[in-house]
Amino acid sequence: MDETDCSSFKYKSFNISTTKEKINITFEYEISNQSSFKHQISIIRKQNRLRPVSSNLIQRMIFNIGMVTLINYWRLTDCPELIVDCCKLEDEQIKWWESFYSSLLGRTIKVKCTGKNAIALEKIIYDDNDFSGYIVPLENKFSCITLETLNLNRETDFCLVFNNFEIAEKCANLAGFSSNNIIEIIQIQDKKVIDNNSIDSSALIAFLAY
Repeated sequence: MDETDCSSFKYKSFNISTTKEKINITFEYEISNQSSFKHQISIIRKQNRLRPVSSNLIQRMIFNIGMVTLINYWRLTDCPELIVDCCKLEDEQIKWWESFYSSLLGRTIKVKCTGKNAIALEKIIYDDNDFSGYIVPLENKFSCITLETLNLNRETDFCLVFNNFEIAEKCANLAGFSSNNIIEIIQIQDKKVIDNNSIDSSALIAFLAY
């Protein structure tokens, strides 16, 4: 897919569904009524000790993940404006995302919000009873060095394996992490752009880990 001239890029929707095996998240994007894209992320369900969170907080987290994954498609255009059609944003949030995108894409970006449905922001309070372990992303053959260097607890800490990276998962197993302490996330990009994506996934992994 060649770089496309357009006036705007739209974040249309996000959706979450669950099965016994996976939590499936789907995002839909559109380029100026020309092309639409669907991006999927699946989190493998295990016996992870995750504390309950409210529905509003889950929705907010998924929405923000979509704000990061859209970069995979937006970067293939010269669209100067992002239209957020699936959620109502506050002015402070709009400014933060404009700064984030401008820094990452190297050009001035305008974020416009047309969404009518607001998702309530919630303050997250941590105390001694909350999760206090580490989540360590493992992405390549150097994962063994990472696991040897960090002083990790095999019971309370977690490894995060992104896109079913077999070598990283083997490193976690060799380091003594059981399957329940390995978080597996699989990303499926729209086939229209799958051969063109080379963006750094660090920001996405940070949002997913949170």
